[in-house]
Amino acid sequence: MCINYKKMIEKKNIELGLILKDDDYKTLFKNNSQAMIIHNLKGEIIDINESTGKMLGYSKDEIKKIKIENIIKKEFGVKFNIINLLKKTVEKGCLKLKFEFLKKDNSSFLGEVDARAIILSNGLNVLMLIDNITEQKILQENIQKEKDFSQKIIFSAPNIIVGLGINSEILIFNNFAEKLTGYKSSEVMGKKWIEVFIPKNERDEIYKVWAGVVLKKKEYYTHENIIVTKDGQKKNIKWNNTFINEKNEFRMILSIGEDVTEKNKIEKALKESEEKYKKIFDNAPEVMLLISPKGIILDVNNRLYEISGYNQKEIVGKSMFNLPFVDKANKELIKNKFIQRGKGIKIEPYVFEITNKKGEKMFFMLSGNPIFDDKKNLVKLYVTLSNITLLKKLQVELKESEEKFKELFNRMNDAAFIADVNTSILLDANIAAQNLTKRSKKELVGMHQCKLHADNDEGRRVFKKNVVSQVSNEVESNIISKDGKIIPVLITSSVIELKGKKFALGIFKDISRIKKSEEKYKSTLSSMSDLVFVFNKDAKFTYYHAPKNSLLYSDPEYFFGKKVSQVMPKFLVNMFDSAFEETKKGKISEFEYPLKIKGVDMYFYAKLSPIFINEEFNGCVAVVREITKLKKYENDLTESEEKFKTLFQSSPEAIIFLDLNGIIKEANEQACKVVGYDYNEIINKNILNLSLFSKKSKELVLVKLQERLKGKDNPPYELQFITKKGEARIGIIHGKIIKDFKGKILGDLVIIEDVTDRKKIENDLIESEKKFKKQFLYYKELDEIKNDFVNVFSHELKKPMIPIMNYSELLLNNYLGEIDDSQKKVILKIKKNAKKEINMISDILNIGKFEKNKIKLNYSKFSINNLIKEIIESKSNGYLEKDIKVIFKPFKEDIWINSDRINLSKIISNLFENALIFTNKGYVKILLKKEKDMLSISIKDTGIGISKDKFDKIFTKFYQIDSSISRSYEGTGIGLYTAKLITEMLKGKISFTSELNKGSTFTVKIPIN
Repeated sequence: MCINYKKMIEKKNIELGLILKDDDYKTLFKNNSQAMIIHNLKGEIIDINESTGKMLGYSKDEIKKIKIENIIKKEFGVKFNIINLLKKTVEKGCLKLKFEFLKKDNSSFLGEVDARAIILSNGLNVLMLIDNITEQKILQENIQKEKDFSQKIIFSAPNIIVGLGINSEILIFNNFAEKLTGYKSSEVMGKKWIEVFIPKNERDEIYKVWAGVVLKKKEYYTHENIIVTKDGQKKNIKWNNTFINEKNEFRMILSIGEDVTEKNKIEKALKESEEKYKKIFDNAPEVMLLISPKGIILDVNNRLYEISGYNQKEIVGKSMFNLPFVDKANKELIKNKFIQRGKGIKIEPYVFEITNKKGEKMFFMLSGNPIFDDKKNLVKLYVTLSNITLLKKLQVELKESEEKFKELFNRMNDAAFIADVNTSILLDANIAAQNLTKRSKKELVGMHQCKLHADNDEGRRVFKKNVVSQVSNEVESNIISKDGKIIPVLITSSVIELKGKKFALGIFKDISRIKKSEEKYKSTLSSMSDLVFVFNKDAKFTYYHAPKNSLLYSDPEYFFGKKVSQVMPKFLVNMFDSAFEETKKGKISEFEYPLKIKGVDMYFYAKLSPIFINEEFNGCVAVVREITKLKKYENDLTESEEKFKTLFQSSPEAIIFLDLNGIIKEANEQACKVVGYDYNEIINKNILNLSLFSKKSKELVLVKLQERLKGKDNPPYELQFITKKGEARIGIIHGKIIKDFKGKILGDLVIIEDVTDRKKIENDLIESEKKFKKQFLYYKELDEIKNDFVNVFSHELKKPMIPIMNYSELLLNNYLGEIDDSQKKVILKIKKNAKKEINMISDILNIGKFEKNKIKLNYSKFSINNLIKEIIESKSNGYLEKDIKVIFKPFKEDIWINSDRINLSKIISNLFENALIFTNKGYVKILLKKEKDMLSISIKDTGIGISKDKFDKIFTKFYQIDSSISRSYEGTGIGLYTAKLITEMLKGKISFTSELNKGSTFTVKIPIN
């Protein structure tokens, strides 16, 4: 049986190329980072690599004493059997399995195994390649948990959430949506949202909006429209919509809606109120002023002009401390009161005297309404001046107001208490207070306010402190009812004046339900992997959560009660303040920001969601997620795509990418230009249906493509193609099969090299050669130069350099398939040498320009010291790798010359590079000297030197001291020739001295100006 298996496996493995020599096997084990085990047909482990030892915890000697079935726990419930494994492996050639492996410490992990039957010198064996997929399985389970958690959030969210298909059919309809609309999800699922919920007269407009969103694939947009509930009510909904794709295909529009019906009514009323205020301000019977934080009068109503007799220019824009109708004593009074008010001190209305333009004295009562920002800075001040004659009327109105206060006090929904300011003895309690404490009014009156609070409660101390200091503030507390029940409350304390006396007013809001909800909310937040912050309406931290293994984790006590400005960088504070203001408007605000944490640059995404209680803004929740890896992937992907597009489109070669059916999936501009078709005329068309090829050429194209698909690399081949205009052209076709990282064939990359003109030139050259053959002797000397040139460039230039650069870039960026490190090193060398060849060709092309004097000189003033230093630094690789010392002594007092900096740099660079190339040890010295109006630059080396018989050829074009193919030194022989041409263009001179085996000195002299 074993012999039959061996023959079957040997036959199968010959097909698959899996019969390994011992040397191959050792190399495979030594260089493979994947865990690998080889065992024989008895299950005895023959060998493992280092990765396997680390994975299982065994050494090679230990594991050779163990059979393979003893480290495999199970195969999805089926007992492990070597013969069965071998059978399956022989039948399929390669078998993929999943096993649970047992480690030395008795722990286990889930492994994915690629099993192959192989033949070594010791006979038939099984090769197992193992990947640990335990973390992958855990990740999949966590993803599913996240999906389930997201689903729960959607259906329990306090907003209407719907998911709509491409035709607005309803795919998601959460609990809040049911509550708001009156429909059950079973009634509307699958139906079109627009037809069910949008009024008929508005459907056409909504369909237009919907079509625009789907076609443009807006990732995020907002929209507001009216929907009709089941009972016929119209609700105004503000939507935040997200366009969701899956695998680049439309999935749904996820819409989160907020009922803004009441909010819009309030905003409308507010606008009307503002308009009314302006009219009241302008036409008020009393004097009204608007004052800036510095005391400058911004606006006044007409009544002040009437009373004072002064015009607008004499009042508006002036300081309220220096009004023309107020005497010095009253100016000081106004100024002191204004300063106190700016500090947040409550100022009671006060009386002051004025004298109008007619000289009449009048008395006014000044009352001010200061507006402060979040930091308690004065923003502006509304001032009302009332004639003192209205005082009695004011007193009557005050008495009526006290009666109204008593009525309001008793009808309040929240518990309210009035206490003596000094003793904190309760003097009155409304009906809500009696219900909350389970005590009658008779029981409460005369009780000390401290007895309302639970023992040692902080709230009673703060309440008393606020009353004594006469500050209005909020504080959370716990009170105890008559039946012993502890009730959490939010206390607002303030000092009021009734009948000329001051009393303490305390309003106790029952927040039991809010507290329970808050605890449940905090419990949910604490399980999140993201950072979570909760802020109250004053933007202070009230909750903080971060995983303890996070770099951002801090003790929650560090945040509580503080503002963002106390714990965060300034730039982040500004971003937060802006986002927090948006949440006050009921909006969800998002932003990204960078942050350096413990020396690590990280990126974060923050989302702030508002918290409203009884339609009143109560703060916000901020969820912060780290997106460092995502940000890097986005940047890398964008950069990679841009590089590829630039290379593809800027290539001078015509490049076409075909799929396996010959369909043109992409083509660059040069390809369109060569074949004569527009991009839209060829894209997604079969290349053989475009009339590009004759019948014979089509057959050749198909044969070559089939060869490449079979894995055969066919060399470039020549054929005739026909452009759209019917012009016959000759092209050289380069084809390359493109595979993905798994080895799957994606298509064929075809490069068309149009050589029609080159062929014509070649033919013309042949004809020219026949015509001018008689002049052979005249051009014999030129032919020798040409031969030297060919010898040098056959050594330096091998293939067209630009395609090599482009293909190297494509390979390095994995566009033509994944490459390993050893391949990458080779490609980098190819790219480096290609770049060197391109630079050399550029130098050759520039010679023609210099010879024809077509180079435009650009003169400017520059430092010669700095220029030399830059050149030495740019050539550092040329001497750091050798035993050479570079010596340069700059001018003590730098010289600025007026010359062409770029071309002078070329001269010095060529001479300096030559010295480095031909010097293996010793030094290269750069000497500067000023000779009247000339600058002398000498470059001296201790290199190989030049023999006297070659002195007259040194500045000859393409001349090399050693021009043989086996020469030891690189170069084209144009450096010194180019240096001489440029020097003469700059009105200078170049010379040299040299001695064989002792070195050379090249000197350039150019005008300083």
